[in-house]
Amino acid sequence: MPQENGYRSNQTSNLRGNLNQTDNGTDKFPSNPEVRERGYYSELATVNPDSSFEVPRQAPIAHDDVLRETFRLSNTARASVFDLQGIDIAQLLAISKQGEFTTEFKRSDVYLEKTIEPKVFMPFYTAPCALPRKVEIERRKRLYLSLDLPTLLQERNIDTNKLMPKYVPADKVVTLNIPNEDPAPFDAFLPLHYFDDTEFEIWTPQAWLSLGHDPLTGLNKPLPGIALLPNVSASEIHDIKDTDLTFNWVNVSILDYDTEKQLWLVTTDEREHIVFDMYRPAKQSRKPREAIERRQPSPEKLTTYDHIDHHASGTHGRYWIPRIQLYFLAEDPRVFADRVTKAYHARKRTEAELRSALFIDCMPIDGIGKLDDERIKRMIELTKTSAISKTIKDEYVTPIVEEVNLDYARTMNSMIFEEVTQSDPISFAFITLPTKQRRPVPHTACVDIPEYSFNEVFDQFKFISLLTSKPAIDALKLVRTECDYVINNLSLLQKTIPKHVKLDEFESMQFNQTSTTHMYLTDTWKNNLRQGIKTKFIDVGRGWYNINESDFHIYQVSKLKKFIERVKFMMQDTLRFLVQDSCQNYVRMITDACSPVLNMTEGFKWPTNDLINTPYRPPKNPLFHLDITIDQVGPRYITSYENFGNNILGAFDRAIVQTQAIPQIEKDIMENIFWGGEMLKLESVALQEKKVSEWRDVLQKAVQASLIPLKAYADAYEPYVALMNLNVDHYTKDFEKTEKSIEDYRNEILMHIREKDKLEKTIPISIVIGPYYIFAQKLREALSNKRKLLIEALLLSQTRKARTRTEELNDTFRDVQRKLYEKANTAEELSEHREWMKSVPEQLDDKKDDIHKVLDEFTMLDEFCYNLSNEDFAMKYGLLAWPWKIRTMLEQVDEQHKEDEERFKKLQVQDTAALNDKMDQLTMSVASLSSHTSIERSHEVANECRKLNKILKECQEASLTYNNRERLLGLPVTNYEKLAKLVKDFEPYRVLWSTASDWLRSHDSWMNDPIISVNAEDIEKNVTEMYKNMHKSIKIFTENEAKCILIARKHDPDINNIRGIQQIAMTVKSQIEDFKPSIPLIQALRAPGMRNRHWEELSELVKMPVRPKKDLTFSKCLDMGLQKYIDMISKVAEKAGKEFSIEQQLDKMENEWKSVKFDVLPYKQTGTFIIKTSEEISQMLDDHIVATQSMSFSPFKKAFEERIAAWENKLKITQEVLDEWLACQRSWLYLEPIFSSEDIIRQLPVESKRYQTMERIWRKVMKQAKDNPEVISLCPEARLRDNLREANKLLEQVQKGLSEYLETKRMAFPRFYFLSDDELLQILSQTKDPKAVQPHLRKCFENITRVSD
Repeated sequence: MPQENGYRSNQTSNLRGNLNQTDNGTDKFPSNPEVRERGYYSELATVNPDSSFEVPRQAPIAHDDVLRETFRLSNTARASVFDLQGIDIAQLLAISKQGEFTTEFKRSDVYLEKTIEPKVFMPFYTAPCALPRKVEIERRKRLYLSLDLPTLLQERNIDTNKLMPKYVPADKVVTLNIPNEDPAPFDAFLPLHYFDDTEFEIWTPQAWLSLGHDPLTGLNKPLPGIALLPNVSASEIHDIKDTDLTFNWVNVSILDYDTEKQLWLVTTDEREHIVFDMYRPAKQSRKPREAIERRQPSPEKLTTYDHIDHHASGTHGRYWIPRIQLYFLAEDPRVFADRVTKAYHARKRTEAELRSALFIDCMPIDGIGKLDDERIKRMIELTKTSAISKTIKDEYVTPIVEEVNLDYARTMNSMIFEEVTQSDPISFAFITLPTKQRRPVPHTACVDIPEYSFNEVFDQFKFISLLTSKPAIDALKLVRTECDYVINNLSLLQKTIPKHVKLDEFESMQFNQTSTTHMYLTDTWKNNLRQGIKTKFIDVGRGWYNINESDFHIYQVSKLKKFIERVKFMMQDTLRFLVQDSCQNYVRMITDACSPVLNMTEGFKWPTNDLINTPYRPPKNPLFHLDITIDQVGPRYITSYENFGNNILGAFDRAIVQTQAIPQIEKDIMENIFWGGEMLKLESVALQEKKVSEWRDVLQKAVQASLIPLKAYADAYEPYVALMNLNVDHYTKDFEKTEKSIEDYRNEILMHIREKDKLEKTIPISIVIGPYYIFAQKLREALSNKRKLLIEALLLSQTRKARTRTEELNDTFRDVQRKLYEKANTAEELSEHREWMKSVPEQLDDKKDDIHKVLDEFTMLDEFCYNLSNEDFAMKYGLLAWPWKIRTMLEQVDEQHKEDEERFKKLQVQDTAALNDKMDQLTMSVASLSSHTSIERSHEVANECRKLNKILKECQEASLTYNNRERLLGLPVTNYEKLAKLVKDFEPYRVLWSTASDWLRSHDSWMNDPIISVNAEDIEKNVTEMYKNMHKSIKIFTENEAKCILIARKHDPDINNIRGIQQIAMTVKSQIEDFKPSIPLIQALRAPGMRNRHWEELSELVKMPVRPKKDLTFSKCLDMGLQKYIDMISKVAEKAGKEFSIEQQLDKMENEWKSVKFDVLPYKQTGTFIIKTSEEISQMLDDHIVATQSMSFSPFKKAFEERIAAWENKLKITQEVLDEWLACQRSWLYLEPIFSSEDIIRQLPVESKRYQTMERIWRKVMKQAKDNPEVISLCPEARLRDNLREANKLLEQVQKGLSEYLETKRMAFPRFYFLSDDELLQILSQTKDPKAVQPHLRKCFENITRVSD
């Protein structure tokens, strides 16, 4: 490499001069300044990298082995042997300077050291007396870093701000020919990178990017550089040619390179952390990164400079720039400045030549003249040297002649322009004439032509050519005409849609177009060609073109064969042109319609606040008509998304396939030749061809891209789903659940009115999104109608509410009216009516507020112009009249009450007198009871006593009623003490005769009825009660004997009757006492647990047959002497009672379990079920097991021993099954979502198979539970228990394998130990979704909550 001598420093010469000054040194050594750490070979490098490397030239040539010996310690010179010979080392150190060190550049992990190393062409092995390679690299580093690129450009008279083209205002005045300045100071309008000279490049783009590869980390790191960028961030740029923009050279990080567009991706490194976002694995393709980072340019003006990248986030400030705007720190800045300078001057000269050409084009051509007719005629004759050119029509020659004249006029203007500008170079200094390329002058005027045998060549051409026969030429012209007609007038696919149509109509149109064209090709086209060719060759006869040839071999060597082959190729070529043209137009039609949305990416969200305006209107009419609707699923289109791709690509494929079945015409023309086999087909475009595949990909991508905003627009209607699916009745019921005021109704209705108006302004009638015309009017009307229905429902609800309250008030007033008109039938009713009437005015005052509220509700309905029914209208105004009507009725009823009061006073006097007479009669009836002294008439007297008791109670009630009426009517209150005394005197007789009658009837039933019908439980209670009554009666009649005698003598002088009554009581008491000892016997015989085995045991004990038959009565039992076996019978009865209690307890437990069932519930979308058990089942099971075990220890269990054992075993199996079942269900619920993930199944194949086996058992068991949910019927099965145990074993194995798998994951990444098993499984089951780890980052890493994209 040549040395850069222009930048040489004199430090080396100074140092060398100081070393020679040996006599002027001092003995004192000054302090040496601190020396910074230097780079590799820095002890040999100087500040000036161009200074020569001084080494002793006289050093002898040494062999390698000798050099190695010198490195030994014994051969190393000591410092003490050097003689400085008077050199002042202190002075040398004092005046020494430390230069720049490249090792300080960008001391960070962002850039690699090799990214700033210059490229040098030097051997890696350093020869003696040669400069080391690393020293040269270090020198160049320092040199390149010391040079300033803007300064270098300024030295070359390059203004940085004029490098980029800008818009020039139309009114800008340019002053030309300014002295000592540029005579043509026009602004640049062409991009600079058009004139970039790549010969200056020292590395290929791939080589530049490879410098950033870090072999230690395997990452591609950015490269440092300087780029020409605008002074504002990328997000603020709307047009790169904006006159307000200024460009500066700024430090950047170089990230990537676009091979197709030849652009570099750079980012400003004002914040160093930005470049860290650009790290990516070494093997990762840069193209996907570009596709992710690049966004579609939204402003239309950016199309003039489309390599400016406005990053989606607007924060990174990334740019795609050409190489001329980018300087690498590893290249020579002087070379790059020369590169920019050369491009700048080349652009300036090109723009000047373009302006000169513009000046010439704008010169008038009038008066310039034209070529004379003789020259024109000669030129035309020279062109007509062949037979074909002689037939050219004049209409084709005229435009060419005009073009020649125009070119002649422009040439003359150019000559005039050059002469004028060259005549006054000072005035026209701003004009730069194009550089003329002079042609070399030939040495001779003639061109050497080799010998050429025209006749021989013509004969050969005539022998092989088809154009030597007029019928052949005419036939080819006919074929060409037919083929041109097919190409120009037919199409396999309809390429224009005048109006948007539905997808099925579009498919039908394309199908019809393809079918029509296919029919023309297979029928009309083929027949026209066949008929035309046969017509042309019909008169040729034998020879080259004999269409009547029957010999196949002769036909194969004839020109007719070649002719037909040519026709075949022409037809195939026509088919290919037809297919390509049809497909291309079809693809263009689709892509043009999809052009506004081709750059859409997944995740696009349509703004929900703007459903009317669309920025995606195609340049022509949309193609597809879509109706949008909302149902239970959500917003959707009537046509599904999948159908678009299928139908569009289906029509495309169908059109291509249809052309592959067009037959050849060879057989139809050569009819006299026998052709075997099927008719051959013409070759056409295949679906597998590259161009067809590209078209299909373009169609598929266009359709997929067009569906993105289509789906997003449908999703934007998501807020209306709830409204559309809202049930008006349910909404009204929910609204009416809580009490709502009138203001609540008014606000709710106004809200719906506002929403209805807003909805009509928000939702459009139709909207165009790419190729889709979305018709939304029906949806808008449906949503508007739903709001209208809600308003009507609320008004109707308010009407019902007002009607209900009006009816309630009307009913209240009607009740008042009805009660006012009620006629009092008794004095009590009259008094109650008067008291109630006093509260009526207060009730009317209380209802005033209710009336006003109802009227306010009707007023609210009137505000919204709600049309009330006639019934509601009449009800509303009828309510207002009620208070006046009620007050009028009160006055009328008060007069009626005064008349009723007088009437009730007269009736009360009569009723009091009648009651006194009835009391006298009752006194005589009670006194006559003492005359009955015969016990045989007990039943008759008891009935008479019951009648008297009833009458006395009625008189008591009447006396209370009459006293109350007398108080209400203001009459004197009558004293009825006589009646109370009569009731007291009557009570002993009633008790005596009622008890006696009951005793006689019961005693007869107990003794003579079949013993099996006797209720032994009530005997003792009844006997005790009767005995108490008799004892009480005897006591009463004995104590009151004197009083009874006086009473009896007054009415009946016979005192013996009183003593006879006492004797009856004593007789009954005596009979009861005689019967009491027999009660234990009858209770024992009628014990509830007595069964046949007990009667047999009893018969054995008493040595006589005792059976509970119909003829066995208690009196017979007494006759049989069973009373003396009372102890034995009691023991048997007690045993029967104990056994009976056991039997009852078993029956009770069985009956309780009959109603216990599992609650079997479907579980999510798994297709199986789970059981829901309660604590009551477990508690009841434990209680019954304890109770059953207690019964098994009872001494009276023998009769039920097998039943008790079976029941206990059933309960224990049920308990075991329930325990296994619940354990299995818990494990299954835990593992089911885990093994539903495909990722977990793929990672744990063995555990997945075990889980699937267990799940089959589980589903079978749950199906049984669903069919038979009764617990005690389903659970006591050993087979069910075994199945559940097997399932639990499989689950244990699965959980063990799962735990081991989680442990391996935690060992691979120890931070997983901070997560629970459930959280770790949640991550592992979603390995395809990296965002699944986001919720758990806080646990794994400190101070990290989430990671953004």
